[in-house]
Amino acid sequence: MKLKIFVVLLLLVVTVMGLGCSGKIIDDGISTPLPANDVVNEGSSDNSNVVVEDNAGEVQDEPSADTEVAAEPRTVQAAEPADAAPTNTATTHTFKVVGGYFYYKINGENNPSLRVKQGDTVKIEFSSEEGLHDWVIDEFSAATKKVNPGTLTSVEFVADKKGTFEYYCSVGSHRNMGMKGNLVVE
Repeated sequence: MKLKIFVVLLLLVVTVMGLGCSGKIIDDGISTPLPANDVVNEGSSDNSNVVVEDNAGEVQDEPSADTEVAAEPRTVQAAEPADAAPTNTATTHTFKVVGGYFYYKINGENNPSLRVKQGDTVKIEFSSEEGLHDWVIDEFSAATKKVNPGTLTSVEFVADKKGTFEYYCSVGSHRNMGMKGNLVVE
């Protein structure tokens, strides 16, 4: 397995340097077939060994010749190192927030701290059960519309900064009266 990873990485380096196969390799994990008349040993003048993978997936060493060798059609795919972290780990967090006289309620808890990871998308679905309210967080330029009871509004943003940020109601002095909480971005 380590030998196969080494061979794939070696082929990628040789290809990037312009010394290897002339087939197109796309670095998005999508395989691209090489043309049947692709040259395996292009531009080489030494008799070093070339590593070839047969159709069964087995790696064989074949001595190279100074002549061009036509390869069978095959698929080349970029390999990720075994210890590489996933690149797309961001998720969407939806919070159903209800506003009332000088509080926000989420899952029965008043003014809770909301926790997400940096890069996550945050969606706030906001409604009021009493009075006119909204939900605002300045650092992400995010705000819902001001709504009365019975109306649903929402806002969505990406938590692209780490830290603790206050969310609040911008109506009158509601914020000063305790209608606020924290968004913690880790």
